[in-house]
Amino acid sequence: MTVVMFQLEGNDETLRDAIKALGHGMEKLSPGSPVYKLIQAPPQGRGNGALPVGADDEEPIDAEVLDVEEGDASGVSSQNGSSERTRTRKPPKAIPAVKGVDWDSGTSWKDYTAQKKPEGNPSRFVAAAGWFKNVRNVDVITPGHIIAAFDVMDWPKPENIPNTFAQLKQKRSGELFHKGEKTNEWVLSQRGVNALDRLGKEKAK
Repeated sequence: MTVVMFQLEGNDETLRDAIKALGHGMEKLSPGSPVYKLIQAPPQGRGNGALPVGADDEEPIDAEVLDVEEGDASGVSSQNGSSERTRTRKPPKAIPAVKGVDWDSGTSWKDYTAQKKPEGNPSRFVAAAGWFKNVRNVDVITPGHIIAAFDVMDWPKPENIPNTFAQLKQKRSGELFHKGEKTNEWVLSQRGVNALDRLGKEKAK
């Protein structure tokens, strides 16, 4: 079998006339004659994947945008093809304890805690701040002071001491502390001083 292909160029009217003329010629061919197949050239400017003349172009598909928070783990594909995101929490940075504190002269820190008998982190934070303020004349304390004081007493420390300070600053926690002038500096508020005065007295009754 012999196949002959023609490529025609021109406008719509010219192409229709050429197709009609070829059609008439093919009708006159005998059954054993070669078969001619007409292929219309693609319109100019559209390339091989162009749509037929008069057809509408496909509308663009909007891409889905995922807003992934910085620090979170990226999505992990599951078996059904969907994606799952898992959060990773960064552990708080290690805070060094303050050095060079005299824990023994005058009223020692251990004697002070024996008098105040603080129980729980809020009372222990207040007691530590009170000891530094009244015994060592240090009004402003930092998380490093708390770590050192808790280490001396072998008390378990909160996982996030700066966050505990921030909670004790809030009204629902009694507003026991105020912020200092610099980051991570804390000062006993008047309510904190009042709470310090009550420590130990309620136990004695």
